[in-house]
Amino acid sequence: MKPALIAILLLILWPVLSMGSPRIFVPETHWDYGNVPQNSVLTHDYLIRNTGNDTLNIIDVKPGCGCTTAPIQKKTLAPGESTTVALVFNTKTSRGKVSKNAKITSNDITQVSLTIDFAANIVVAPDTVSDIRLEPYKMVFSKDTARNFITVDNLDSLPVNLTMIGSPVDGVKTKVKNANIKKGESSKLEFDWKGSVPEYDDNHVITFETGIPKGVTRFSIPYTIKGTKGPKQAETKPVYPNNVKPIEPGKPAVIDAPTTEQKPEGQPPQPK
Repeated sequence: MKPALIAILLLILWPVLSMGSPRIFVPETHWDYGNVPQNSVLTHDYLIRNTGNDTLNIIDVKPGCGCTTAPIQKKTLAPGESTTVALVFNTKTSRGKVSKNAKITSNDITQVSLTIDFAANIVVAPDTVSDIRLEPYKMVFSKDTARNFITVDNLDSLPVNLTMIGSPVDGVKTKVKNANIKKGESSKLEFDWKGSVPEYDDNHVITFETGIPKGVTRFSIPYTIKGTKGPKQAETKPVYPNNVKPIEPGKPAVIDAPTTEQKPEGQPPQPK
């Protein structure tokens, strides 16, 4: 291409090339919990960063089903700023393999939407199907309980090596007594919490991998930091009957009067 033609094209495209544009970057879009117990809350945080040179607006974060929530800390990010969105799921009495996701929509024209997701295998605690047995399978921290212990039994015919994946939230320290557990032996995990008491219950998960010659197995330990007000209740909108209209928060509702005149039964209309 001739230099003169290149110069003309650059002159035409310069306003577009120089225009600021946001860029959404999510370094980790998938998380694997491995084995998790029933009746526990799984929470994993996904980092969102604006790597562009204009403001990034998170338009919507929509979970794939009603059983999953996806709260986000901040929806407007200046260039270089970051935030997190949590994918939260209560295992309740589910069993077996599950996967949940949420769709993130933004004003990044190069990637209008992207999906974050997780996978888990929900087992009945105590776990009787895996080669690793945990006792107990989940933990609770409070102002009166700052330390928890979990025993890890190796039921496999081979030794296993414990490796923590990711890191727990600030304030929780983990100690592994013996990361290399021989066949038929046990190890003890110690967890110390020195954080501040939250307003509402704060749910998190610590994930470990067990490396053995025949493969790698993951398991996750849910834990709750008890808040002063207990679990946070989901916000619900009041339901009014058809003839009741709310005015303003804090004021009584108004009941519409009947639109047709009610006449006593058995009496003829009065002459005008």
